[in-house]
Amino acid sequence: MYLKTVVSLILLSLAVSPNAMTLESFEKECSQETIVFNKKGEQVGAKIGGYCSGYLLGALEVLSASSSKVCLKESSNMSPNYLLSVYRSYLKDKGASENLQSTLVLAFERAFGC
Repeated sequence: MYLKTVVSLILLSLAVSPNAMTLESFEKECSQETIVFNKKGEQVGAKIGGYCSGYLLGALEVLSASSSKVCLKESSNMSPNYLLSVYRSYLKDKGASENLQSTLVLAFERAFGC
């Protein structure tokens, strides 16, 4: 539990730093996908990059640990692709707020609100 709190605080401090990622750079980072092929050489799927995946999972973890507005089930295992779709659905429906962090907060509160 202590380690989870420390990691959450570190991630939160990075998220609010002046060098925090912008909406544009986040979209660019998350638009890069790895195409997955089966043994026959057929395309069977795609997955988003590790940086984007980590950013989304970290943001959700920090938010769920520090906000009473986001409630995740203990057994929930959110995929980064799903979290990216939550973010993009929010952008499509509501538009972006002033920065990436507040947009993610609003998107996750909308999707996982208590």
